[in-house]
Amino acid sequence: MKVLGLDISSTTCGWAIMNYTTDASTTHLTDYGYIKPDKDGDIEPRLDSAIKEIKKIYKKHKPDFIVVEEITKFMKGGSQANTIIMLASFNRTISYILYSISKKPIYHLMPATIRAEIRKNLGLKNRLDKEDVYKEVKKKFGNLVIETYVPNRGKNKGKVMEKEENRDVSDAIAVAWSFIIKQDKENKL
Repeated sequence: MKVLGLDISSTTCGWAIMNYTTDASTTHLTDYGYIKPDKDGDIEPRLDSAIKEIKKIYKKHKPDFIVVEEITKFMKGGSQANTIIMLASFNRTISYILYSISKKPIYHLMPATIRAEIRKNLGLKNRLDKEDVYKEVKKKFGNLVIETYVPNRGKNKGKVMEKEENRDVSDAIAVAWSFIIKQDKENKL
């Protein structure tokens, strides 16, 4: 069975395809990447650019399940209302489009659920934060460094650094992985 995991935002949409055969222990990462919607302009053309890419991914992989990281209603640091509106617009519009082409339910998982499922599956006691999940995804599925850059100034001058998009891909992997774990635990696989 194939699962498409998505971490959707208006700046970067991470995506991952995971397969499993019988249970969560048979999970393996098949494909992953990210989409950069157009940055400028009205929301409609920006959404359109993301939707075109998401459709290509869906048609290529034909997943059995589609899982999206749920919108966090409160963001530490006090995100602006406009940011939350933009995130919600992208999240729900892309979810709807995927539903309309697949006719399959779209599952939404809260970030806290994603972290808790991964923590329990790994037998860890302490809560996982976003950085912990990134490290655990890399341990389980490989380094996953998609892109790097070398700053030419500042404190990291000359160091090879990972691009932030790697985190979006990791989040998408975590979405798919936690869904498989949760379904297995609930005997729904």
